Amino acid sequence: MDYEFTAVSKIFLKSHAGTTKSSIMESEVMLMPSENLDKDKYYEPDGMPNKEGVKAITYAFIVGLTSNMRYAAMKGYMKEGDIMKFVVDSLEKAFVTPHQSCEVGEMKF
Repeated sequence: MDYEFTAVSKIFLKSHAGTTKSSIMESEVMLMPSENLDKDKYYEPDGMPNKEGVKAITYAFIVGLTSNMRYAAMKGYMKEGDIMKFVVDSLEKAFVTPHQSCEVGEMKF
């Protein structure tokens, strides 16, 4: 059986006038399993992802991020090492900074 998962991350930002930075005000993560899958296997009764849903979202994000990084390196937008450093630094900031004040830095291409 062929199937797919679509995972979407949506961020709501507030720009800081006179700078190239923004603050994340809110974020949403959505999982959309293909029609041939039983949705109940991926969601809690309240509509939030369950353990299998979280696993699907995480894997989709990792594959998407990796593909995006390889594409950027292939096109010469950034070196792979620079992209990896940007991702690791951003993850670190997201875990040590309160969500409401997390800043999004400029990704230089």
